[in-house]
Amino acid sequence: MQKDYELVRSRRKTLSIIVKKDAVVQVRAPLKTPQEQIEAFVQKHSGWIEKHQARLRQSAAERGQFTGSDGDVVYFFGEPLTLVTAAQSSVCAQNGALLLPDGAWRVAAVESFLRREAAAYLPGRLEHFSRLMDVQPTGCKITSARTRWGSCSGKNSICFCHRLVCLPPALIDAVVVHELAHIREKNHSERFYWEVCAILPDYRQRHGAMKEFAEKLTI
Repeated sequence: MQKDYELVRSRRKTLSIIVKKDAVVQVRAPLKTPQEQIEAFVQKHSGWIEKHQARLRQSAAERGQFTGSDGDVVYFFGEPLTLVTAAQSSVCAQNGALLLPDGAWRVAAVESFLRREAAAYLPGRLEHFSRLMDVQPTGCKITSARTRWGSCSGKNSICFCHRLVCLPPALIDAVVVHELAHIREKNHSERFYWEVCAILPDYRQRHGAMKEFAEKLTI
C-alpha cells in the first residue's frame, strides 16, 4: 500500500491528492477522516500518482540544470527565448532570443531581467483586476519565492514571484485573480472559488495548464 506522502488535514470536506513539482505526493484530508480511509483513497489512485511522478521526473531529467549558457532556454510570457551573447550593455528580448552582455554573470543577469519585467508588468494587472473585483490590496511586491507564484498576507499585501512572467499572460492573470480573491476569502473554500470564477470562468482549466507549463521551466 502506498504510504510515501505528505498528509495535510484542514477544514475541507473532501479528500484530494496533488503531485508537487518535486514529485512529492500530498494528500489533503478533512480533519476527522480516518487514516484507513485515507490509505484506501491513496491506494485507489496509486496508478495516477505513479504516472504523474514518472512524467515529472522525466521532464526534470530532460530539462537539465539552467546554467545561463548560450543555447539555454528561458520562457518569457509563455514564449521560449534562447540565450545568446551579444555586444551590448543590457539584457533584452529580441526575435526569439534573450541577448546578454558578454561576460555577464549569466544566471543573475537572467534573474534580474525577469525581476525587472515582473515589476513593470504585474502592478498593472493587479490594478486592472482590483477594479473589476472591487478589492484593494495594500501593496505589491516582487519576490524570489521558489515554491509559489504568489501570496496574499493577512494585511492584504500581494507578493508575486519574479518567475511569474515566464508564464503566458492568461496564466499570469489566473494567479493575479487568485491572490486578489484572498482579500475576501483567506482560504480555498467554495466561496473563494466563486470569487475567482466570477472573474475567470475558465480558472480551473487555466490552473491545470499552469501546472503543465511549470514543468517546462528550468530557472
